Amino acid sequence: MDERNTDAPAMSSDRRPIYYFARMIPWYRIPVLEQLNERFDGRLVVCAGDPPGVRSPAPFPGQIPPCAKERAL
Repeated sequence: MDERNTDAPAMSSDRRPIYYFARMIPWYRIPVLEQLNERFDGRLVVCAGDPPGVRSPAPFPGQIPPCAKERAL
């Protein structure tokens, strides 16, 4: 017999956000991440930038600095 708590909030693993961490997001990855987000029903959260207290070198050509362009996936 299954004795799960049916009064618990519906926070199953299929509703949790999925996080993608990267220091830089190249422009050519944005369409792929958008498609991936569609497959995950809008649960993909993309985080870009340096960890606190770390300074990265200048970006390579073709890469978008994390603060230069905000885009919601």
